[in-house]
Amino acid sequence: MQYSVSVTGLDQFKARLDGTVQKLTIVLSRRINQASLELQSAIVEGLATGKYGIQSRHGAAGLAGSVTVIPAQATSDSSVSGGVQGAGGVAIYGVYHEMGGRGPYEILPKTAEALAWQAYGTFPTRARQKKFSFTADMIFAKRVMHPTIKQRRWFGAAVDDMTPRIREIVADSLQMELFG
Repeated sequence: MQYSVSVTGLDQFKARLDGTVQKLTIVLSRRINQASLELQSAIVEGLATGKYGIQSRHGAAGLAGSVTVIPAQATSDSSVSGGVQGAGGVAIYGVYHEMGGRGPYEILPKTAEALAWQAYGTFPTRARQKKFSFTADMIFAKRVMHPTIKQRRWFGAAVDDMTPRIREIVADSLQMELFG
C-alpha cells in the first residue's frame, strides 16, 4: 500500500514567496529597529531613575550614553538581526555592574605618591584609621582596597522587562505580513 501526494505549480508559488520574503525582511527590519529604540529608551530611563539599582549620574557622558541601537539588517537569506548594546567605550564599568565584580581590588596611585579625593557625606569609624589622613575636605591614602562590586543587572533586567513587548512587535509584523 502506498499513499502519495503531488503538488504542481511550485514555480509560481516560489516566485510569490520570494517577493514575500523580501517584503518581510524590510518590514521586520523596521519593526526590530522600533523594538530596539523602545528597549534603548527603557534602559536609559531605568538608569536615570535608578530602577535597576544603578543610577547613571553622567547622562550621555556615562553609562546611559553608551546604550546604542544596532540597526537591523538581513544577515542571510533567512535571518534579520538588530539590537541594543551598552557598557562600551568609557562606560566599560557597566559590565562589572551587570555581572558583578570578580573580587576586591587594590587601587594605587599612578603618578603621585598618594591618592586624593574630595570627601563628602559620612565615613565609617574604620575609615578614620592611620591609613587615611584628613585635611579639610580632602582625603589622602597610599592605597585603597575597593570592595567587590555587587551585581546590579541594569541591562539584562531591562531586556527581561521588555521581552514581552519585543515579542509582540515582531509577532504583529509577521501576523500582518503573512495573514493580512
